[in-house]
Amino acid sequence: MSWQERAACKGVDTNIFYPADRGPYDFEQIDFYCGTCPVQRDCLNYALNNNIQHGVWGGLSTKQRRIIFRRMKVALQ
Repeated sequence: MSWQERAACKGVDTNIFYPADRGPYDFEQIDFYCGTCPVQRDCLNYALNNNIQHGVWGGLSTKQRRIIFRRMKVALQ
């Protein structure tokens, strides 16, 4: 079974993680799913490893992941 199959958000409306017109995220709802998700780290690693630029992955917004991604690039130099 893949990590996606075990995700707390499986079957949830994706608009929570990809707001219409790139509006503000509802982190209360996101925390409800991501905060207790057994595969949160796998989800975040997937987004970082694949340079996914949109939506919430592993409980982090695009902006939050960009910061981590930049730090990872610097650490590898």
